[in-house]
Amino acid sequence: MGYRSDVAFFIQGRTEEIMPILVAYRLAGGVEEKKALSECAFQANGDLTSISFRGDSIKWYDEYEDVIALKKLYKAFESTEKFDCCFARVGENDDDIERTYTNEGYDVICIRTELSCDFNHMPTDTLEKLLGETT
Repeated sequence: MGYRSDVAFFIQGRTEEIMPILVAYRLAGGVEEKKALSECAFQANGDLTSISFRGDSIKWYDEYEDVIALKKLYKAFESTEKFDCCFARVGENDDDIERTYTNEGYDVICIRTELSCDFNHMPTDTLEKLLGETT
């Protein structure tokens, strides 16, 4: 099984600035980098291009080759500070949350904490019935 995380990142910028970095990453990369690109979604909207990745319940270990490749892709854009970037990872433990952003990337990925209950909370009996009281 192993420890699992939900991971997402988003990168957006001017197409003319994104494409050279994207092409350089692809040309310099090996099998893992090409696989990382195939796991991303790309969208052009006017003169902007966005790159996004979403992995639910995945093994996100720093030493895994696919994780290294995805982090390398994200960092190639984040490090220039020209792009709107956001990265978020939520692990299985309550306090295992990681989030970074640059520029206007802060509101693209939100982390929400919620309760998940493994019991039925719908009332089927009354307290009076449980106590054997009759009305």
